[in-house]
Amino acid sequence: MESIMNTAWTFINSPLGISMVVSTVASIVAYVITKVPLAKKYGGLLISAVKYAEKAIPDDTENAGLKKLDLALEYALERFDEIGVKVKEKEVPEIIAELSAVHEKVEADGVLGAVVEE
Repeated sequence: MESIMNTAWTFINSPLGISMVVSTVASIVAYVITKVPLAKKYGGLLISAVKYAEKAIPDDTENAGLKKLDLALEYALERFDEIGVKVKEKEVPEIIAELSAVHEKVEADGVLGAVVEE
């Protein structure tokens, strides 16, 4: 048993063994990264989309919330296209949900607070 372990350890420490270990770890990391939802991976872009929509549409506009969400989604999809990210139809509801969550978080943090006029 000890000779098998010594042989395995010698192989792992050889150039071929090290290459195999590194490529295996890199494959696992790449797989995990691709499984991260699109909306979580590009959270900063979604924050920018929410801020853009908040500035572009006044609060007193009729159906302001829906118009802001629509504009934020349009903005995000345009930015995804610019950076070469393909958004599938099944990912759009996920992006919409994340835009709403991002809006709530940014508003709770006080970034989108009401403007106080003096």
